[in-house]
Amino acid sequence: METIPKDLQRLVYWAIELLGDSIKNQYGGSVYKLVEKTRRDMKSIRAVSHKEAIKVLEKNKKIISNLDTEQLKQIAHSFSLMLELINRCESAYRHQRLEGMSHQSFKQLPHAVIFVFTAHPTEARSPEILSLFQKIYELLIQALEEGFEGVKDKLKYCLDLSLNVSMARSAKPSVEDEACHLYSYVLRDEILSNQIKFAKNDIVVNFRSWVGGDKDGHPGVNSKTMIASLNYSRNRLLDFIEKRLNSALEDIRFLGQVPKEKLELVNLISSLKALRKITRDDGSRIVEFKKRLEQTKSTIESKGVLFPDLEDVTRLLWLYPAIVMPLEIREDSELVHEALDDPKLAICGMLSKIEEISRGYKAKWYARGFILSMCESSEDLSAGLSLVKKVFGGYRIPVVPLFETAKSLSESVQILGEYFSKHKSIKKEHQKHMNERFEVMLGYSDSSKESGVFPSRYLISRALRRLDVYFKKEQLTPVFFHGSGGSVERGGGSIKEQMQWWPKSAVNIFKATTQGEMIARNFQSDRIMSSQVHKIVESLNSKGSNTGFEARLLNKLCANVQKRYKELVLDEDFRKNILASTPYSYLDALKIGSRPSKRQTESQKLRAIPWVLCWTQTRVLL
Repeated sequence: METIPKDLQRLVYWAIELLGDSIKNQYGGSVYKLVEKTRRDMKSIRAVSHKEAIKVLEKNKKIISNLDTEQLKQIAHSFSLMLELINRCESAYRHQRLEGMSHQSFKQLPHAVIFVFTAHPTEARSPEILSLFQKIYELLIQALEEGFEGVKDKLKYCLDLSLNVSMARSAKPSVEDEACHLYSYVLRDEILSNQIKFAKNDIVVNFRSWVGGDKDGHPGVNSKTMIASLNYSRNRLLDFIEKRLNSALEDIRFLGQVPKEKLELVNLISSLKALRKITRDDGSRIVEFKKRLEQTKSTIESKGVLFPDLEDVTRLLWLYPAIVMPLEIREDSELVHEALDDPKLAICGMLSKIEEISRGYKAKWYARGFILSMCESSEDLSAGLSLVKKVFGGYRIPVVPLFETAKSLSESVQILGEYFSKHKSIKKEHQKHMNERFEVMLGYSDSSKESGVFPSRYLISRALRRLDVYFKKEQLTPVFFHGSGGSVERGGGSIKEQMQWWPKSAVNIFKATTQGEMIARNFQSDRIMSSQVHKIVESLNSKGSNTGFEARLLNKLCANVQKRYKELVLDEDFRKNILASTPYSYLDALKIGSRPSKRQTESQKLRAIPWVLCWTQTRVLL
């Protein structure tokens, strides 16, 4: 604890002591003593020899083996809550530390900072426990700001409740459950207000979502779940808009006798009801609403007063043109080929539904891209292009290759060169209608699963630099979409660490996936979100990324690691050891995410993220 700030230490010790009191109160003194003894014993073996550690572990194993099922559950639950509580203490301290921090002015601002939110593929916590710990987090902030004594009783009450609530989900979450949870987190008033604040300062912070659009290997995703996801974000955004319009309505009375302006605003608010459910030709209704908003705003502002609430609504509609969080649609390249001949496949229905609801407006405000996973050839890209043109009658949403294998990462420039050569109009479409931007996604998890972590990062790094040069030559602006998730094991880590080896173009338009546990960490409050954005801007204005390496040696190292890694993971004894020493065999029993943990089309069926999960639970990283 020597390197941990004193204020954070105090908060952790105080909160854990309260949890201990709750354990005594709810489970009894004997369970508390077992929990405390186990905690102290585990702490004692951090710096001892392996032989000594084994002795302590064997002793504890003997004690635990004599406990009944209820006692085991209570002990496991106590430790789980302790870890949750420590994490929330850290988040609360982080929030408090960021208060009043000034950020430097920057010479260069990014074109865009784009966060793409994914469902948490390993989230097994129950909605009830997540809700309770959100309250606990808020109480911890209050404790830091106003003193511990003022919130002690409320915090103790929440901890008492948490000891009686299941930590684990009783049922596997649906896609709709994941969408509801995600949007309740990132489309809160304080986060949306922060987005608007950034926009006022010429920093564009965009949000996108995969929840409901990521069909790849997910039998639970279809056009119905996609529309449900769009509807969840629509209603969160409409709630924000309605509050702001009602606030403006309250203030209109200060302008004196303004019956016309008031009536227009009342009618505008009433018209929101018709937008609550997304149906056919939704795009036309959105365009009509935006016209009425501008007309009402113009009428009111003719009095010479600018209403901040109306300004904020206008900026929000600039950030969310279709009043939804736009989805990223994804499907496996192999199935995209099949979809050209089989319109009954789910991906056809999803794209057709986007075409249907977006009529009268631009489809890209509902779906920002059609991502082709396991894209390994120009033919894969051509198939995606053909399907989009077939459904939409033209190139209405961009087709995005996802390079996630060693082969596709190494041959990415060649694949794009062949694609542009076959379809000469595509480059012009991107130059004329898409601000010269062309997007490429880079897969971290699957490339790590295939080749090992170091080769994955090195292959991505090489692909980034080659593509950067290629796009400049083709007079296109690259948008590099990093499927890094956020956690270290998936290729993330701190923003600074991630971006050190990216070309500057990848920071100028920052786009990366943000996975469930990182959403909770980085969007816990508006201050923490602001800190993340400022780190990205700081990186853009830094001297540049670290490119000083010996390519020949790294190429050799990469090849050797790839070879050794594949020999290791394909060995039959290794697979037996995995089953014995990791949670591999329990993954199907856990209620983690709506997405299946396994694919049906691979020899190694386990998905990349659960595969990584096996290692991280044992702290053995390859």
